[in-house]
Amino acid sequence: MDLVSLNLQRGRDHGIASYTAMRSICGHSSITSFDDLQGIMKDEVIQEFKDLYKNVEDIDLFLGGLAETPLSDGRVGPTFACIFFDQFMRLKSGDRFWYNSLAGFNKKQRKNLYKTSLAGILCENIPELKEIQMWPLLVPSPVNPIYPCSFYNRLNLKVFKG
Repeated sequence: MDLVSLNLQRGRDHGIASYTAMRSICGHSSITSFDDLQGIMKDEVIQEFKDLYKNVEDIDLFLGGLAETPLSDGRVGPTFACIFFDQFMRLKSGDRFWYNSLAGFNKKQRKNLYKTSLAGILCENIPELKEIQMWPLLVPSPVNPIYPCSFYNRLNLKVFKG
């Protein structure tokens, strides 16, 4: 068994919407025929889908999402990007301890959280780390320079004591 076959079976077992349905839910152009996939994925992939599926509306979400050409600034295509965005927004909004939430932190605590960054947190928690780029999840560049750990604000944990 492999991950692709497991994900396909999970999607079917749990009634996950098809690729074309999710694409429409995300507000992207409707797909009613295999020809509508032109420009969304490579021609050879479209041909594979024609060989595998009788109807374009039967394409599994996992395969269709993987087959899309990635967005210019991303690793996934528009359908998975939409799903990921929706999922993270729901996680953020549903988490009362999200630093922006009024329910989880008082004003002093939120102010302290606003002053910190992922780079600062990494510097505080990895003793061997002496310098890091401003946005650690992006490669260093002229717009994402590397600074010594002393550059970053430290989180004041005293404001979180009850």
